[in-house]
Amino acid sequence: MGGTGGLAVEIPYFIVLLGAFGFHLYMMIGPLHFWGQGNLYYISTTVFLVSQTAVSLALLFENYIYIFLPHWIRLGIFVMSIMSIIYWISELMVGFNLFFNAKRPAQTLEEIVVFYMVLMNAPQLVPSIFIIVKEILIDNVAVGEKMQSEGYQLPGWIKDKLEK
Repeated sequence: MGGTGGLAVEIPYFIVLLGAFGFHLYMMIGPLHFWGQGNLYYISTTVFLVSQTAVSLALLFENYIYIFLPHWIRLGIFVMSIMSIIYWISELMVGFNLFFNAKRPAQTLEEIVVFYMVLMNAPQLVPSIFIIVKEILIDNVAVGEKMQSEGYQLPGWIKDKLEK
């Protein structure tokens, strides 16, 4: 498999990721009636989760094509992961603020909606946290050398990056 730390990391992460993704799909199909019958926000959260999942799996298995993407692309994905976590924490703080300061029933409805959004967006934390941790810890040169030692033919642009 990949080089994250062997099966001790890959299998549990994959199970947690699958559970988070399944929970997200359950929320979208069940309680939210098939993505709110076309609600753009709900659809975009699923698209973001799918893209973050794909990136986290590429990092998990240390896919050399992803590892050697231009720096600005990987930096953009890293920043999006950080923003996703900050957004979720902000939603949580707003929810608790509404919960502890509610004076009218209308505010109670607001807090229910906010906490529902917190719950709905929680699965995005799994790939986002993994992407941040893995991007900090990954050694690009070691991945390239590993691919070469395993007999992979690396494209010229990757060989150039390894030589620098």
